[in-house]
Amino acid sequence: MKPLNTLLLALATLLLIVLGGGLYFISSNKTSDTSVIPVSLSSLFTPTRTTPNNSQNNQTTQASSTTFELKGVDGMLPARDFLSDQDIASSTELGSFLYWAETLTEGSSKTPSYEIYFLEKDSLFIVVLLQEPIGEVRRSATNALVEKLGINQEDVCKLSAEVNVPYYVNEFYSAQNLGFPNCEGSVKFSGD
Repeated sequence: MKPLNTLLLALATLLLIVLGGGLYFISSNKTSDTSVIPVSLSSLFTPTRTTPNNSQNNQTTQASSTTFELKGVDGMLPARDFLSDQDIASSTELGSFLYWAETLTEGSSKTPSYEIYFLEKDSLFIVVLLQEPIGEVRRSATNALVEKLGINQEDVCKLSAEVNVPYYVNEFYSAQNLGFPNCEGSVKFSGD
């Protein structure tokens, strides 16, 4: 066989492999579960909503007086229903996750120092620390979460959560769940 024919045959074969792999990847993504949470965790956390009994008055219950029960590590944990707050952004896929970040002044060029994600399906919080010093940023994010949920500092330890830092922010701590400050098993930083 001539070298030119061999080269053309090799290129055609490579093209077919690449196209076949691309089609397989595209079709498998449409039918697969897009959740990044293992199935075993998904079965543990199921959020439920309850509305407090307002028998003393007939006023309409506002979002701030509605409780949202999160199933955490030690059972159900009542929290303020934050799901319809104005600063909560929903993901593009309905019900996939909710998101909020550090509040910045309008027009600020500063990037948020943390982001908080809530996977409603799994009742899981993912806190991403985006700046150094990570101990200080973690305390700030924890305080924001406590305020958003209307819980106390002890209850934050009962949440199903991961506190992470990207590799580009801190190489040493990037591969672990840092936990919340003052919680059992969390990484300790100065100021905790």
